Amino acid sequence: STLFPYTTLFRSSIILLITLGIKSFMMHGLTNLIFLLPILGAAIASIPPNYTTVYVQGDTFYYSDGVYYAPKDNEYVVIPPPQGAVVTELPSSCTTVNVGSTEYRDCGGAYYQRQSNGYEVVQPPVGAIVNSLPDGAQKSDVGGQTYFLFAGGYYQPFYSGNSVVYKIVNPPA
Repeated sequence: STLFPYTTLFRSSIILLITLGIKSFMMHGLTNLIFLLPILGAAIASIPPNYTTVYVQGDTFYYSDGVYYAPKDNEYVVIPPPQGAVVTELPSSCTTVNVGSTEYRDCGGAYYQRQSNGYEVVQPPVGAIVNSLPDGAQKSDVGGQTYFLFAGGYYQPFYSGNSVVYKIVNPPA
């Protein structure tokens, strides 16, 4: 196994992109904590040992600490959370978002609803307002209006006081 140097990041919000051979990872250093997360589309040789097998409409996926993997050839590819996947645990970084009387868990732009058997990946809820865009949201201009697209959700920016916030809206016509 290859060892690589690491840097402890103190009180920063720096995002570093590290490339190790053909594998890419994203490191977030936030207030003395370091998280090493695979980037969507990254291919890895083996999945973490603490994975859970998840079945969605007959397809097999693997889940570990908020990350989903799909088998491809002799590797595993990091994918967005598949709609309908149910897991028993969510990462501690998830936040609660309420839309009307319905409670969702926002895990970096992946939304979950509590079910009797765990948490199910659902479509981003129309009407939810968030303070920041998920990493990887793509800008899209439709009919002169700017939206950001992520995981099937359209995020529309608007001002709330002096701050820009984002509301999940129905897909523009």
